[in-house]
Amino acid sequence: MAKDLMVSWLRDVHGLEGAKVEAIRHMLKDFEGHTDIQDRLEEYSKRSEQQAAEIEAILQQLDEKASTGKSLIGKLTAMIPGIGSDLYRDRVVKDMLVLHAAAHFSHACYVSLAEGAKHYGSNELMGRAQEIAHQEEEMGRWFLDQIPPLTDKVLMEQNK
Repeated sequence: MAKDLMVSWLRDVHGLEGAKVEAIRHMLKDFEGHTDIQDRLEEYSKRSEQQAAEIEAILQQLDEKASTGKSLIGKLTAMIPGIGSDLYRDRVVKDMLVLHAAAHFSHACYVSLAEGAKHYGSNELMGRAQEIAHQEEEMGRWFLDQIPPLTDKVLMEQNK
């Protein structure tokens, strides 16, 4: 029973990582002129790809496969960018809000996965999930720090 849950949660975070990479690729063009943000997003996307590969390797060690379709979590996360505005004038703000929320959602998923790994008896997976949770928490803070200046810039441009 515990293995079935672990496999399900691993597939969920695998789908989540893939959905983040997809969303970031779509958002990169919105941040044209914000090279610091684009650089950070590219780094975040690469890290998400690496994490997806790690999760896939863990699933293989358990004689399981990553889901070929997106998991429920991955599907839900992939829909989030569609919530943003169609108007370019505030797209960067809405994108940053989505990125902030996604990082915190990822953080929570990995916290739960770490606890599950502890109960399953996999100290290696527990440690890696805790490490990723910490990275996601840091990214969430960084995204949050970007929201006020982006909002200010958008508002200043509207007042011109």
